[in-house]
Parts: sequence; C-alpha cells; structure tokens
Amino acid sequence: MEYFMSYKSDFQLTYCILPANPPRGATFIDLHNTIYEFWRSLWSQTFSQSGAPDKMWNENFLRQDFITAIMNDREIVGCHLYTLYNLDSKAALSSEYFHYFGKDSLEHLKKNAMGSVLSMEYLCVNPKYRKLVTNIPFGEIFIGLGSELTKTLGYDCCLGTTINGAKVDQMAELYGGYSIQEDIKKYGYTLRLMVIPMNKRVNHPNIEFSSLIQTLWEDRVDYTGATGGKIIPFTKRKVA
Repeated sequence: MEYFMSYKSDFQLTYCILPANPPRGATFIDLHNTIYEFWRSLWSQTFSQSGAPDKMWNENFLRQDFITAIMNDREIVGCHLYTLYNLDSKAALSSEYFHYFGKDSLEHLKKNAMGSVLSMEYLCVNPKYRKLVTNIPFGEIFIGLGSELTKTLGYDCCLGTTINGAKVDQMAELYGGYSIQEDIKKYGYTLRLMVIPMNKRVNHPNIEFSSLIQTLWEDRVDYTGATGGKIIPFTKRKVA
C-alpha cells in the first residue's frame, strides 16, 4: 500500500464536479475560474505544437456538461471535461464532436447498446503531479473517476479520442476500453477513438489506485447535484 499511504500522508485530495456554465450567484465561481485558467494554459501549450483548431477553441470548455478537477488543498492536480450525448439525437450527431467519426463507429455503438454516451475530453494533469513526480498516475485516476460518473448517471459508455503516442488509450484499456476507430485526423494530431462500455467496465488492476479512485469518488464534492453524492448549492441562498 506504498502509493496509497503516501497519498494519504502527502496530499489533501478532493474530486470536484462543476457545471461548465456557472449560474448567477454561483458559490464556486472562484474555483471555476481557477480550473478554466489552468485548462486554457495547458491546452494552449499543446495546441502551440500543432496549431489550435480556431482562435475560439477555448469555447469547448463552456459547451461541456461537467467540469471535473482533482484538487490538492487549493492547488489543481488536473482536470477532465465531460459531455453527455444521446445518439438518437440528430442534433448531437451533427455536432462538431461527431464530425470526425466514421459511420462504422457509430453503428458499432448502437449495435452494442451504447446509445447514451459520456464523452471524455481535454484531460490534463499539472506537471507537478505527473506520475514521474508523485508515483500516482492521475491520468488513469481521472478516467476511473469518469467511468464512475458514467455508471452513476446510467449512461452506456465513455467515449474519447486519444492522441497517438500519449498513452491515454492504454489508460482506457485498463478499464476495459478498446479502440473502435484508428487514424482520426483532428487539430493537427492523429487520434484513436476509444470506448469503455459500462457493461464490461473493470476496476483499475492496481488495488492501491482502485482504492484511491473509490475514496475520491465517495468523498466527491458535487456542485451540480447530478450524482446523488455530497450536494453543494449552486448559488448563494438567502437566509430568512
């Protein structure tokens, strides 16, 4: 239990779930702004190597359904963005997200009873908390937590594109994920389309990291109220 005990003694980790578009009077606006600035900074560096899709690419943050982050006290460990899709929706299938997916990929999802999808997007981990520094694979932890969210919401699968060479596809495979499309060209990168079906999902093979995922999930702070866990009010409430 070396890594898990190190986590317990060295870090004060909290998994936070926020809406992408904060309502008026949101109590969590400072946290939301902090996560956004962190996300924009790291992905600006990534896109500087390949070319941003367009000058307003940062609007992809606001279109999500959920913004998630792991915090170490007040410092961001990393974040991951999620959007919910119903594949029976023509509007969803005509969106930019699905533009890059082939007909066979969509048919595979529907044929295998995966018509409700949680997309995993824009994973990023603070360089100070990468595995080489902390011995904790926070990228893998985020995917595990995202699959917990998918299962809790009753959706059929997690779906995400992974940059070739970044090894995020291997992280998804730890949870029962597999590729349904290769060599997708997007934003200057070559990608794989990975899916994790909830009916075939498995826990992280390392018991210490699996325990960490369960602890973070059970103690999550949910500013959306969508997961039935700890519910933090969206907005400030007047006291009579």
